[in-house]
Amino acid sequence: FIYHMIKSIIFDWDGVFTSNFYDKISRVCNDENKLLEIESKYSDKNNSDDFWEELRKEFNIKNSNQELEGLFNYQIETGLLGLLIKLAKYALYLLSNQIKARTDYIKSNFNLTPFLQTFFSNEIGLIKPNKEIFLFVLDKIKLEPHECLFIDDTETNINTAKSLGFNAIKCENIDQLKKELVSFSIYLD
Repeated sequence: FIYHMIKSIIFDWDGVFTSNFYDKISRVCNDENKLLEIESKYSDKNNSDDFWEELRKEFNIKNSNQELEGLFNYQIETGLLGLLIKLAKYALYLLSNQIKARTDYIKSNFNLTPFLQTFFSNEIGLIKPNKEIFLFVLDKIKLEPHECLFIDDTETNINTAKSLGFNAIKCENIDQLKKELVSFSIYLD
C-alpha cells in the first residue's frame, strides 16, 4: 500500500496530546472503570450537569460542579501540540469523545488553530468506536479512509478505523508515535 497518499491526519485528544487525565478526579472517584463508564454515557450529550450529578450519587461525594470540573479537566500536555507545525502539509483534524464541560475546557485552554476542524462527540452526538462517527468525519472532510491517518490511544477505536480502511497508529507515547510515523514517511524530528 502506498502511504504517501495520506492527505489528512486525524488525532484523538486524551492520551495523545495530554496524558491520562484521571490523576486528580480519581482521588474523589476511586473506581476508574466506573468513572469511564459514566463518562462514556454522557460523551454524546451537549450538557454536563447530569454527568456531575451522577458522579456525586455514584461516589457519594459532595463536590460542586465547578470543583468536579477542575479535578476532571486536569491535564498534563505530552508536547505533541507544539510539533503540529511540522505537519502543516497535511490536513489536521481532531476527533475526540468528550463531555461538554471538557470540550469547553479544551477549546478555552489549548491552541486548536492547527486543526482545520474539530469533531467533539458531545457536539455531534456520535461516539467512538461506533463506525458512524468515522463516516460522519469522512463526509465532512471529503476524503476517503485510505487518504487518512488516524491516531488514537484506544485499541477499539483503532480497530474500527482500520476496519473502515483508515491507516491507523495506536499512540502509547510521543517517542513511539514518532517512530511509527516514520513508516508513513512522516517525520516529527
